[in-house]
Parts: sequence; C-alpha cells; structure tokens
Amino acid sequence: MTTNHDDHADKSKLLDTLLDGDHVMIHLDARAPGVDIPEHLGRNHDLTLKISRRFRGRLELTENQIETELLFNEGYYPCTIPFAALWGVTDENGESKIWPYSTPKELLESILVSDEAKEHRPHKPQLSVATSHHPAEEALSSSDQKKGRPQLKRIK
Repeated sequence: MTTNHDDHADKSKLLDTLLDGDHVMIHLDARAPGVDIPEHLGRNHDLTLKISRRFRGRLELTENQIETELLFNEGYYPCTIPFAALWGVTDENGESKIWPYSTPKELLESILVSDEAKEHRPHKPQLSVATSHHPAEEALSSSDQKKGRPQLKRIK
C-alpha cells in the first residue's frame, strides 16, 4: 500500500464530494496500521463500512484519515480509518472507484483469478425475441378476426 500524500488528497477530495449524497461505502484493509474499528469486525483486507454526513455520529475528514462514529450492535464506536488503508469507495448509485496501489495484494490476485476464469468459460448464446411473422400466423389471426367467435368447438 502507498502512503503518498497526493493519493490521500485525492481520496479526501473524492470522499468529500461523494458525501454530499446520501451515503458512501468505503472499502478498506482493516489490517493496515492506524485502523481503529470494533474488534468483532476482524482484521481482514476486504472490509466495507457505510458512512454518511446524515448519520447521527460525527464524521470528519482530516488530512490523513477519516474519523467517524458509527453505530454497531454494541452502540456507537469511534472509528479511525487512515487514507492509506482505504482502497476503494462506492457511491449511493453503485458507482465505484478503486486505488490500485492501495488495494491489498490478496484482493488484486483474486480479481485476476476471477478474470482468468471468465476468459476460459464457454460462450453462452444470447437469446432474443423473434420479431418476424409467419404467414400461417397471419392467416390464422385474420380469419379469427372475421369470425368473431371462439376457435374451440364443443364436441359431444
């Protein structure tokens, strides 16, 4: 992971803009130095947290980190997420941005494996609705319109 100041400024600026909306999902490596989150969330490389200025707890973007109080089962917890730990964001519309140089190696490897698996899958044909008309169908429908009665006959 990089700790480039320009990278932090880019993340902070983008987050500040996205937080004008309803919420932002932040993707982080919880194992990174300085990350302070509830213990029950574990220390994994692919943790997602939802943040918003509309939440009751405080939210502050500093020069190097996100400081926010998030509500968990046990109550509010003061979370600290350094920008160095942040590798991606997803806005309220589902649009995502990742910073590849901040993305954990394990995650990049799993993405590569997933892409390779897609390349080796057999091609599945796409189905679409046929719009051509068959002459027999047209004849049937025009004769039905002329008669104005049901096609089925009662047999005794």
